[in-house]
Amino acid sequence: MKIIKRLISVTMVCVMLISVTACGGTDRDEEARKLDIETPVTINVWYDNKDYERYLNTVASGLKAANNLITVNPVYIEAQDIIDTLYTETVRNNNAPDVYLMSAENSDKAYLLGLMLENDSYGDIYNENIYGKAAIKSASYKGKLYGYPVSFDMPVMVYNKKYASSVDSYYEIKQISDNYQVTEENQNIKKVFDFDASDMLINYPYVGRYMNIGGDVSENADIFTIDELNFKRALKEYASLKNTFGIDRNESTHDSCLDEFIQNKLLYTIVNTSDLKKIDDSGVSYGIIPVPYLSEGLESVPMSITTLAVVNPYTSDISVAKTVARAISYDYAADMQAFSGHVSARADLIKKGRKADNTDYNMLHDIYSDSIVKAKYVGVQNIYTRYEILIHQIWDGKSIDDAYNEFHKGVESFLTSIR
Repeated sequence: MKIIKRLISVTMVCVMLISVTACGGTDRDEEARKLDIETPVTINVWYDNKDYERYLNTVASGLKAANNLITVNPVYIEAQDIIDTLYTETVRNNNAPDVYLMSAENSDKAYLLGLMLENDSYGDIYNENIYGKAAIKSASYKGKLYGYPVSFDMPVMVYNKKYASSVDSYYEIKQISDNYQVTEENQNIKKVFDFDASDMLINYPYVGRYMNIGGDVSENADIFTIDELNFKRALKEYASLKNTFGIDRNESTHDSCLDEFIQNKLLYTIVNTSDLKKIDDSGVSYGIIPVPYLSEGLESVPMSITTLAVVNPYTSDISVAKTVARAISYDYAADMQAFSGHVSARADLIKKGRKADNTDYNMLHDIYSDSIVKAKYVGVQNIYTRYEILIHQIWDGKSIDDAYNEFHKGVESFLTSIR
């Protein structure tokens, strides 16, 4: 009997240690346990991306185990615009979710519709030291913090560590390509570099430094500026990649390049951070680096898109809803990538079991912290769509001056219409 009791005691200690250390050495269930509630509370969490289903269910199970009075109910919403649906259900149908996930670019709309409760309870956590600059900027609106940063997506370059090494510029990749020799060991490699030349997010780094949409806080529709000289220089160098590396944008798609990379057929490519889990699972040993600069004097700066957890002011229990939003974005963040495929916005997590080592993941969050935050005002997607059309035109041979003039005129016309 004493042996059995001792085994039970040791087991309980181990369980407690796992709980305490699962997320950066802190007890991830502490906030749920110390909630001052006496009756059951159900927190409905709405989301419109099925990637998060397993992760949210994990959070729900963990919080239930920590405090039996809390029930987290993840609800998948199939809607073209989750903010419109949320407003209709909250205000008109008395069916308000307590917490919801949204892209930070919807902040203006959610704020104007009165659907964002300020994140003001955990200042020691939601700051640039834990999340970095881009995450906090994305979660803020009109000078106040509203969102709880959950995950992010942005383009990075990856390279096969078995056959290649880190680079800073496309000139270096060209040199590798020009001098590449096939051996028995690397004969599986089909191309040195390939990428999706059509995708807006993947191709934004080339002009990111030279186009300001929304100002320093990415939310001011009155601010739109372009450094025309360097913008056009960047577009010219971007177009040159077509012939330098023999890329056909109709054949080199995002999926095809990713598949070739995980099959050890491609040395360098550009992916989004949401692709890294697939690369990890493939077993390829890879490195993560910033998207290289196109030529001397030009910089490459990516744009990031951050997913936020937001507490609905119409929630039935503010303190419990805030605890759940915190759990989703902070307490359980170590499980984020394993269960959703998305990289947590937390920059202080220790990465384990990755084919890209901790140094690469630390660099990843450094890149994210300094990235350009996608603008957050209503209708701004119009500009990004026009940019995607612009790069298609230039890649397909339209003159840079004509394509640029068409783009700039269209953007100015759009901004005039919404001001």
